[in-house]
Amino acid sequence: MLLWAFLDEGILYRPIGSEEITRRQLEHLIEMSERDNVTIQLLPYLAMSTTGLGGSFTLLPIDGEPDAAYIEGTLYGQIRDQGEELEMLKRRLEKMRAEVYPQRTSIELIRKRLAEEWIWS
Repeated sequence: MLLWAFLDEGILYRPIGSEEITRRQLEHLIEMSERDNVTIQLLPYLAMSTTGLGGSFTLLPIDGEPDAAYIEGTLYGQIRDQGEELEMLKRRLEKMRAEVYPQRTSIELIRKRLAEEWIWS
């Protein structure tokens, strides 16, 4: 199975939990990116695409089966396997793909952030 994750560049600067938890999460992204089947790319702050800002979604292509998408919001999760919503998500993914940093650049940015002195108040 392949995992290709596009993450907003804001993950580098917006703590989730404590500083230590955020550091461990970023370190985990670096470790996962070393796997052959995992690609991690950051969507720059200055990207024109706002595709993923309304909530996350996952496209699930399964060999021999129709494509599906899992859409996740703050209070819900839904699966879509047909219709215009699925096609719209595929188009939105292609727009993001055109604007994300390459994986090498993304991982360099994560490493750079981990090397900085963090002061969150």
